[in-house]
Amino acid sequence: NTVGTQTVAVTYTENGVTKTDSYSIKVKEKTLESIAVTTKPTNMTVLEGTAFDVAGGQLTATYDNGTTKPVAMTNAMVSGFDNTKIGSQDVTISYEENGVLKTTTLTVNVKEKSVSEIVLDAADELTVIEGMELDLQGATVDVVYDNGTSDSDIPVTKDMVSGYNKETTVP
Repeated sequence: NTVGTQTVAVTYTENGVTKTDSYSIKVKEKTLESIAVTTKPTNMTVLEGTAFDVAGGQLTATYDNGTTKPVAMTNAMVSGFDNTKIGSQDVTISYEENGVLKTTTLTVNVKEKSVSEIVLDAADELTVIEGMELDLQGATVDVVYDNGTSDSDIPVTKDMVSGYNKETTVP
């Protein structure tokens, strides 16, 4: 069907006599009624501090005339995602067509980042006088996380250190 005004002819024949009449009809554009997630994005678990990428996600748009259409998800359709909130959270997926906006939700899991590496910022070898406490002043570590972020210059504390005994001497 073509959207707009159309002229329809009605023809009736009886006993060899045919009569025709016509009238105008207005064909209106179909309207978006709803959307639903038909394929979830490839990665539904996101590391803390990273973006939620909807790659692989698919919606189905349903119209008032009973037809449907597949719609690829885009990152611009997502709202309400907080990459600092650990655990499950519902995000809103929005799709607009011809001025009609429809939404649905999707549950995403944010996994806490974890330490992947530490780098000690201190001299390779410290000299301490026998019987004295270990002087950690100025020693720091840089922490690298599995989400690509890092924290720098974290002061080294006594509870971080193992293997030092002020009563033990090495021959």
